[in-house]
Amino acid sequence: MKLLYILFSLLLFVGCNQVKDEGQDSSVDLIDTLKISKNDISKLDYIEFVLDQKAQALFISWTSYTDLEGHIDNLKQGNIAFFSENPELLDALIKDFKETLPEEINTPAIQARIKELETKIYKLQSNSRLFNNDKTHVLPVIKELLIAFSNFNLQINKKFEKEAQNIQKP
Repeated sequence: MKLLYILFSLLLFVGCNQVKDEGQDSSVDLIDTLKISKNDISKLDYIEFVLDQKAQALFISWTSYTDLEGHIDNLKQGNIAFFSENPELLDALIKDFKETLPEEINTPAIQARIKELETKIYKLQSNSRLFNNDKTHVLPVIKELLIAFSNFNLQINKKFEKEAQNIQKP
């Protein structure tokens, strides 16, 4: 009878230990599903356009663009803190970005891309705060922002390409 009690106690101890380990694993899995990583963002399917060398010379002195580009690069690394934590800094960056736009590229097409970029930045800000980094809601918005930034770069490249063409009228 003593042997039966010892065997039952041992079985109970081993069984409880296994349940405890499974509970710990599921909490780790839950934390992993909520965190956005560089790998998650690299899986997003979009075409990335970078600035042409002609445009880069103009943008060296445009610090607002350089700052935004740095924050976009951080976003590609999985760091969405700038876009979700401090709305005052984000507002200041967007305001400075629009006010210091160089006259060489201040066209309606560029203004439209800036408005789209601003909209996607605010959308990411609200979604990241609303859903607490839930990947299913935040990743599509990150993709939209990356596409908007890429389209902004593409539009600038097109402007410089169009100006470089010498089409003579007959």
